[in-house]
Amino acid sequence: MFKTQIIILCAVVSMLAFSRAAAAQNVDVQSVTISAGASTCTVDTATVGMYIGCINFGYDSIAADVSGDTLNIRVYYTGYSICYGAISYPSHSVEIPSTSYGTYTVIAKAYQSGTLTDTYTTTTTFTSCDPASEFEMSDSVICAGDSLWMTNYSQASNQYYWFVNGQYLSQDSNEAYLFGNSGFDTITLVATDGTLYDTSSQVIHVLNSAPIISLGADTLVCPLDSILLDAGAGYTSYAWSTGDSTQGIERAVGLYMVTVSEDGSCNGMDTINLTQIYVPDLIAMQTSASACTELEIGTSNSFPSYNWSTGSSDSTITVQTSGTYTVTATSAEGCEKVDEITVEVLDAPINNLGNDTTMCSDISWSLSLNADTSGTYLWQDASTNGYYLVVNAPGIYWLSITAENGCTTLDSIIIDEKKCTVGIPSNSVSGFTIYPNPASNDLHLSGLNGTASITITDQAGRIVLTESDMNNENVLDVQRLSEGVYFIEIMEQGLKQVQRVIITH
Repeated sequence: MFKTQIIILCAVVSMLAFSRAAAAQNVDVQSVTISAGASTCTVDTATVGMYIGCINFGYDSIAADVSGDTLNIRVYYTGYSICYGAISYPSHSVEIPSTSYGTYTVIAKAYQSGTLTDTYTTTTTFTSCDPASEFEMSDSVICAGDSLWMTNYSQASNQYYWFVNGQYLSQDSNEAYLFGNSGFDTITLVATDGTLYDTSSQVIHVLNSAPIISLGADTLVCPLDSILLDAGAGYTSYAWSTGDSTQGIERAVGLYMVTVSEDGSCNGMDTINLTQIYVPDLIAMQTSASACTELEIGTSNSFPSYNWSTGSSDSTITVQTSGTYTVTATSAEGCEKVDEITVEVLDAPINNLGNDTTMCSDISWSLSLNADTSGTYLWQDASTNGYYLVVNAPGIYWLSITAENGCTTLDSIIIDEKKCTVGIPSNSVSGFTIYPNPASNDLHLSGLNGTASITITDQAGRIVLTESDMNNENVLDVQRLSEGVYFIEIMEQGLKQVQRVIITH
């Protein structure tokens, strides 16, 4: 018996605990319905659909009030600590207090024994039975010279009358008006159904026209350069797209906007786009293969103008001294680029075999040729001695010297012969002329007094051209000869003369 009683008691306690847990929230709002055709001239009701989770919870009352543009509905129930579980969906209606036309926020709240248990929110609109004038302006503040658009939302009306500061405008449904002067203006709309009238008014603030500012035309900017953007003086405030608030800012490439304001006026605004000019890279570089005695310096790209540290304005310069040289190149748009180059000019070996000379043919003679400088020697006959001995052998002799730094110089000497008997004139040809010298296409010989022959040799002693039976005026075609130094030997009536000729193309 005692054991049975314990079991029953546990069952009752368990049921009680479950009921309280289930009753924690059992009064909820499911829906709110406003009577159809709700208006300012009808008696309207609000019906609240409920959710009740306990059959023993009792309905107490429902109330409604209007506060501003909010319709408040409250439903009261009395709940108990023990819930007899059974779901029901009752509904309760309440008369809505008198309202003005317009849209309202509806808030329905459920209470259980004075405690708020649920809130439900929706919206509803009440129309007007009598004419109700209402309009909306496109803005509340505009600039002088701008138009204002008025949208008509009047109800229960079929005729409209618009006024600005008491002056009639039109009977259009909606209205647009251009305000030319600054100040405060009153917009009035009269709405009527032909019998009853309603009037509404709003004030528009018209500011002075926006000041005209100019940052200038869109501009090209040289790389690494900047431009001062000035919005002009005398404004109350400045607002740049960069976040600056000063009259001017200095900026490089980019799109920039400034807004200025002054008391009683609309804001002025302008933009400017700064675009970077493309300028090719400038690299000073050696443009000649050799650096012996002198070398040529140029740049990697072509520019319209140059200014070298030597004072030259040429695109390339030739220098004879080692050191650092700077070049400033200017593009067609006026953009400058600067670069410098450090060069080493190598010394060429001194190579001097002496002046051309004439030896006596009627005696034995010898002549030692020596340039008196260090380096590797190469004579015209491919010998490499440090000197060259000439014995009773007139002709053309040349020497190439290559120094340790790789630089090479070339010199030549003409050794001629003549009879040295006292009182007998020299046996060389005289009175003739060779021109032009240097020559590129034709070589003219004049002043020969009889039949003559000529032989042209290069610096290696190789014969490259011969002619015979030449007289007073002669023209030799030298176009096929390579550029360089040549020697022309003229023989006339047993007399000989040798001269140096330079060929260029």
